[in-house]
Amino acid sequence: MFNISFGEIFIIATIGLIIIGPERLPETARFIGHLLSRLQRQAATVKADVRREMELEDMKSIQREYQDATKELKKSFESPAQELNQVAADATKAITPSSSTSEKTAKSSDVGTASSENTDTAQSADTKLPRE
Repeated sequence: MFNISFGEIFIIATIGLIIIGPERLPETARFIGHLLSRLQRQAATVKADVRREMELEDMKSIQREYQDATKELKKSFESPAQELNQVAADATKAITPSSSTSEKTAKSSDVGTASSENTDTAQSADTKLPRE
């Protein structure tokens, strides 16, 4: 973390032994060790928080891109859908029969029904004949 070599640690320990004294040196070294470990944990926590925030920002930007793309797709489908609805409405108007056309349709359906009845009668007559 601090890139301190063994020689530098030895010099710091010697100065600490002279200033603090041999009785309080182990207690002070333990205290400094605890402080350094807390400092390392805090640094790791800050790094993790920063990394999480950066990932969150990346995800938000990706989400914005997808939302923009979705909006563009919706816009591109709206005009063809409106055109299709208009064509369907025009076709429905063109197909919808008027009063004179409905009378002609009814007469032609009566003729079709009569011809189908004749066909049914002919078929039933064929089935009554004995087969050889």
